[in-house]
Amino acid sequence: MSKLLTSKGNLKFKSESNAIVIDKRTKWIIEYWQKKGLPYYPTNKKYRQDKFEVFMKTNDKLSLDFNNRAFKFNGSGLSLAWSYHPHAFKVECKDRLSPYQVLYNDEIFSKGIRKLLTGTFFSKKAFEDLKSDKEKGSIRAVLRRVTGAQMVSNFRPVTASSLYKLFCDENDTVWDMSSGWGGRLLGSIKAKVNYIGTDPNTKTMKGLKEMAKTFGNKAQSYELLTMGSEDYKPKKNSLDFAFTSPPYFDTERYSNEKTQSFLKFTNIESWKDKFLRKTIDNVYRGLKQNKFMALNVADVKNHYDGFEEDTVAIAESVGFKLVDTFDYVLSSQQSDSKSEPIYIFKK
Repeated sequence: MSKLLTSKGNLKFKSESNAIVIDKRTKWIIEYWQKKGLPYYPTNKKYRQDKFEVFMKTNDKLSLDFNNRAFKFNGSGLSLAWSYHPHAFKVECKDRLSPYQVLYNDEIFSKGIRKLLTGTFFSKKAFEDLKSDKEKGSIRAVLRRVTGAQMVSNFRPVTASSLYKLFCDENDTVWDMSSGWGGRLLGSIKAKVNYIGTDPNTKTMKGLKEMAKTFGNKAQSYELLTMGSEDYKPKKNSLDFAFTSPPYFDTERYSNEKTQSFLKFTNIESWKDKFLRKTIDNVYRGLKQNKFMALNVADVKNHYDGFEEDTVAIAESVGFKLVDTFDYVLSSQQSDSKSEPIYIFKK
């Protein structure tokens, strides 16, 4: 991308597709944040404690529309979980840019800044505030949500707590096969269940262990293992519930560690057989009779269109019975929010 100067003194960035004009004020904001760095979620003790207390007071029942089999959006606890995983902002998703990449892409970042300055999509913000820490939350939102960007997803802690309470009693033991960014771990703390979590990402597991150490209940246990779910063999009949949102093959590339499933199994067929089927096999081994497994999966358009169908077919071939489906309503920029299925299987 080359830089040109317009007759008004504005910078014009010329790309292969078209030329855009970046005015001086927008450029100043971009340069301020590029110099300062990505505005991660705060990590200080007070911030985390305040967020935790708000999350623990949130009424789980308000997020569950049981008659319509839907979990409505409630983001309480998400910012707390993200505060333990700053590396998530560098994870790439499909053909989109990560928030970190957007920060240093003047063309895309400038589009988001203009939306903030004009009040288009985002609420209108003052120039002076955007060029300071006062609106770092707005800048973070732009980097995550501007067209061309995509942030990795984190399962909502409130929904996780609701699911645990729906299928478990207090002190039951649950296995989260792909722990991810801590949404289900936080949910387990709220639901007062014993939590087993597996994930091969070493940075992520470090954050999860810190979270459990800080906020975990003394009456419950938290077993966090740095390994893939395809390799974990739970004791037979030791689990009361299994619940996760597994990787969507290579849609989100969490790290370059060789233990990542998309690097171990480099095509969809081998990934289905050696990761997904093996994981579901392991769940069936550990789950008690007449207990449940919940899987949040969704087809990936033009990439893995049959993910939902494959997941159900594999689970049923292992011995599970599909007994229910819930809609997991996603945060959406449009008024008509999209949703993903959460499949409920019974052993």
